[in-house]
Amino acid sequence: MLDSNDLALWCALNRLISDYWADVDENGGQTAHEFYVPEGLYAIGNVWLVQLVCYRLWSHVGRSEAFGYHTAWWHSIWGVLFVPAALVFLGALALLWVRPSGVNGRLVWLGLTLQLIIYASTAVWWAPLMARLVTQDSGMSLRDYHLLMSTHWIRLALITAYGVASFYMLIKSAAASQWGAS
Repeated sequence: MLDSNDLALWCALNRLISDYWADVDENGGQTAHEFYVPEGLYAIGNVWLVQLVCYRLWSHVGRSEAFGYHTAWWHSIWGVLFVPAALVFLGALALLWVRPSGVNGRLVWLGLTLQLIIYASTAVWWAPLMARLVTQDSGMSLRDYHLLMSTHWIRLALITAYGVASFYMLIKSAAASQWGAS
């Protein structure tokens, strides 16, 4: 059920999407990167928080509470993790058509490739691992928990690399705009 915070989030997201496409229509998307770079940096903060804080707290949850805790955690991350992640992916995809001045096409392809690797590896490895991590009957699997903790660094590195690449695109675009204006 939606509450007022969910409604405010969806209104803000719809406004962001409308502003993005208005920019694309009105000036060829020269400032489009300003719409998705914050999400890329937000994703870096999220993935580091999850790795260094959230996942580590799971080992302190008792066996009988593990399933309820994991289920509550899973449902609580949809808006704060999945919505921004989708916006980052759509921004990386949109750059194929609307590339700001000063941004090299290879860098755009690198960013999109990183996004595709993030989603493919999540679908093939981390999502199934998370799905079997906790069961209602036996609680959390310590073997799978340790596997998650030791392999999730790869995903963290991929998301961080994309955030750094998108920030670099922002710098290149800003420098090209500044130099072109003088």
